[in-house]
Amino acid sequence: SFVAATVDTQRWHGRSIYFVVTDRFAKSDAASDSESRCDGKEWCGGTLLGIVRKLDYIQGMGFDAIWITPVVKQVEWRDNWNGTAYHGYWAADFFEIDPHLGTENDLLTLKRECKKRNMLLMLDIVANHVGPIHSVNDISKLGKGINSITGRQFHQLGRQSGQSLESYIQKPVTMMEAGHECWPDYKIGSGCNYTVLLQGWFG
Repeated sequence: SFVAATVDTQRWHGRSIYFVVTDRFAKSDAASDSESRCDGKEWCGGTLLGIVRKLDYIQGMGFDAIWITPVVKQVEWRDNWNGTAYHGYWAADFFEIDPHLGTENDLLTLKRECKKRNMLLMLDIVANHVGPIHSVNDISKLGKGINSITGRQFHQLGRQSGQSLESYIQKPVTMMEAGHECWPDYKIGSGCNYTVLLQGWFG
C-alpha cells in the first residue's frame, strides 16, 4: 500500500527532490528521446515507465527523491481555455490511474525502482478539486463518490436559493469576483470583497 498508517517525514529531511511533470518528462520507449519537443496544452505521451527509464539520469544529477504530478484518472474533455488535463490536476476518478500515464503496475514498478536506488517517491495528490465542469452531464462522468448530479459533493460559492445546478455551473461565482485588487495578488484593501474570499477558501 502507498499510504502508511503513520507517515515518516524524517526520511525526507535533507533530500534533494526532483519534480517531474509525468506527461512532459519521458516516454516509455527510449527511441522517443530523439523526437521533436512537445509542448502546448495537449497530451505529450510521457509515462510512469518513462520516469523509471530516467531514474539513473535523475540520480546522476544528485537527486535522491522525486516528486511526480498526480497520476489519477483525468477528465477526458477539454477546458474552454486551458486544453487537456496533461498536467494531472483535473481529476475525474481518484481510484484509477490515468491510462495516458500507465497502469497501477507501472506505478508499483516506479516505487520498486526508486527503492532499489534508495530514492524516495512523492506522489502529488490534489483532493480539494476535480477537473473543469461545464455541465451536470460532466459531473455524471466523474468517478465514484464525486459523481452525484445533485452537486452536494461540491462547494458552490454564491449559488442562490432555488437556482438550478446547471444554471450555476454556467455562471458560477468565482474568486475573481472578490475584486481585481485582492485576487489573485492579495492586495488587501477597500477594493476587496472579503466575503467572497472567506467563503471561497473556507466554505
